Order: sequence, then structure tokens, then C-alpha cells
Amino acid sequence: MSLRPITIVGGGISGLSLGIDLQLKGLPVHLFEAGDYPRHRVCGEFLSGQGYRQLQEWGLAKSFLAAGAV
Repeated sequence: MSLRPITIVGGGISGLSLGIDLQLKGLPVHLFEAGDYPRHRVCGEFLSGQGYRQLQEWGLAKSFLAAGAV
């Protein structure tokens, strides 16, 4: 049985995080974003301990560290 894609509207930090997590769990995702990237938008530029642990779970922590983002 094939699954219908989960639609995510908004490619901000929450939408992207949800999309990554769902795809890593094997679920199909369609993500839609109206804006153009890259753009700088200050909105809570802080990463909590839980956020860093999530990056580790997704296998992204080393990339963030290498870019100086953490």
C-alpha cells in the first residue's frame, strides 16, 4: 500500500524540521513555500539543548558545527 504524501505549507524552521523528521521515518512529504531563499529573518536565533539533540538524531549536527552555526 502506498502512502499519500503529507502536505506541509511553509518552509520555515518548523515546516522544514517536520519535513525532515517525517522523511527520515519513511513518510512521503510535499513541502510548499511561497518565499524566496536565502533570506535573513531574525526570529529566535537560538538553539536549545533539545534542538541540538534533534540535529544529532537527524545526522545534521556535524554540518551545523562545521558551518559555525552552533
